[in-house]
Amino acid sequence: MAHGRRGKILIPQIARAIDRAGRALRRRSRPMTVRLLPGLLVAATVASAQSSGHFDLDVRKSGVLQLGKSHIDPVSAWVTHTDEFFGGRTMALKIQMFTSPIDAAARQRLVKNDEDHHELSRGGSATFVLFLDAENRIRQANLTYVIRGTTVVRSVATTTDEIAKWFGDYHYGDGRLRLRSKGTYATGAESPDEILSLAWDISVDAAVAEHRR
Repeated sequence: MAHGRRGKILIPQIARAIDRAGRALRRRSRPMTVRLLPGLLVAATVASAQSSGHFDLDVRKSGVLQLGKSHIDPVSAWVTHTDEFFGGRTMALKIQMFTSPIDAAARQRLVKNDEDHHELSRGGSATFVLFLDAENRIRQANLTYVIRGTTVVRSVATTTDEIAKWFGDYHYGDGRLRLRSKGTYATGAESPDEILSLAWDISVDAAVAEHRR
């Protein structure tokens, strides 16, 4: 071992170097967090959504909508627990389903503004709004179907029987939504000037962002 002031290796110096390296490694290994923005509270670690689905629209008669059949095949979902409806008097789960995957850049845009999804919805999009009661049970389900030139908005489940039939496989808690739903909405005698059907088959397993106005 070399001697002299420059050649000495002191035990305390080694210990401090090891401690600094350990702290740096621990900092690098921490899970990524999402910065909390005003009006938007997001889980610290947001897991990737495992969601997909299929939607079919068949318009047979309408004075507004384009006639014919179309479909959307989403491969991702962004879910928000929000108070944006009815002046904040009721909470809802908003499930936005897109035809493109949600990458890191898209996730950042959605965290800031969940309506900033132009790139994700180029091939169409579908959004369920599930209105909840005080115990987070579904009391009404609305569906919005959007493709180029066509937007259809309908309340697809309003009765206890419809909710049980089409949204019975529903689990929401601990910041995560798991939902399997398959159903068909069809116009009835109350709308003789419009004849259409809107069918869906979805599987959603996604973290839920919290939104407060």
